[in-house]
Amino acid sequence: MSNLTLKKRNLLDNHGFLDQVIFIPQTNNTQSLDWLTSTVKRTPLYQISGFGDYIQWGGMDENVIFIKIDGDTIFLEDHTISTIVKTKLDHPDSLIVSANVINQAALQALHSHPGVALPYLPELSSSDQPQIPVTQDWRATDLPAWEGPADFKVSKGYPPPSESHRWLPSADENGDRTLIGMSMYGDNGPELDDWTIHAQQHYSFLQHLEDGDLYRYKFPMWVDPTDSLSPNFLCLRAGDPSIVKSIIQQDTDKLSLEVAQEVLGSDRGTIIDGKGLAAHYSIEASSWGLDSTDILHRYRAYAKEMICLDTS
Repeated sequence: MSNLTLKKRNLLDNHGFLDQVIFIPQTNNTQSLDWLTSTVKRTPLYQISGFGDYIQWGGMDENVIFIKIDGDTIFLEDHTISTIVKTKLDHPDSLIVSANVINQAALQALHSHPGVALPYLPELSSSDQPQIPVTQDWRATDLPAWEGPADFKVSKGYPPPSESHRWLPSADENGDRTLIGMSMYGDNGPELDDWTIHAQQHYSFLQHLEDGDLYRYKFPMWVDPTDSLSPNFLCLRAGDPSIVKSIIQQDTDKLSLEVAQEVLGSDRGTIIDGKGLAAHYSIEASSWGLDSTDILHRYRAYAKEMICLDTS
């Protein structure tokens, strides 16, 4: 809901930057496709396209700018699109400009520093506790403090404790036993791609969103990051339609500079613009565990309260 609404708010008709939104379905689910079709019919600047349908793109002026946004992007700031467009225009020789994406490969370590990643731990289930209803609130300040054994730690391969479980703020200010702390500063923690890492990142982000200090994530610009670049939120020129097609059809969760240069036949660099934020839900490999949390419910609650004031 928030993704669609923010796209609509960024349309040219609403004084934004987008003169068209092209949806490329990646599902065969009939119910989902019917919903998308009905949504597109209500907005003239929306269009549905297939992976092989690039005929109309082939005649496009090479100066046309594309914004590629993954379907599981669940938050973006109002200025994120305009920010990466401006950076691309200011650096026309760059190959790709990426937004500052939470849960992006190249930025995982940067977003995991103390003060950015906050101490959260999974709420432990108990047979004598009543089942907690799915939250209708997104605010971290309404969460109780985490309670559990003093020696509790989450090891590699930690299974979800329960369905739609919460993550709760821990009193461990240094975060030494949180997932991100163990991953960054120890040898026994999960990898940064683990679902538990993504869960702590999302809860940290939602708290920063509530506190109004998203500046903690931001930086001016990172040219040619050494780690892989996630193809979640990119700005690039149309040029040869095969360029856009190759990036959209990337079936991995990481787009390394080497792969991008091979695909696009170019030695131009990539830029991550740190001034405009977006939040990516999860890489496919870790979504199974993340789906057991209430994170999507929290983003939905935020969208209903703060974004989707007009869902027509």
